[in-house]
Amino acid sequence: AAVQGVALGMRLANSVGVRDEMFLAAAEALAEQVTDEDRAVGAIYPPLSRIREISAKVAAAVAGKAYEMELARNLPRPRNLQ
Repeated sequence: AAVQGVALGMRLANSVGVRDEMFLAAAEALAEQVTDEDRAVGAIYPPLSRIREISAKVAAAVAGKAYEMELARNLPRPRNLQ
């Protein structure tokens, strides 16, 4: 989910590059998707059955970071980017 989300986020923003901060945003977005129920069974990643939902959240985080860092060429920034 993280790799697909990074690629999709970069594509959505049409980013001119990738920075460490974008990978950090992806990691944080992925970590936020791990629920207490996931942790209770010893999982450190969310279930694969949620890959589309999670990839979208990771992509939004990466694209948001690209806009924040002024690396995005897809202007203006979409208002619905979450």
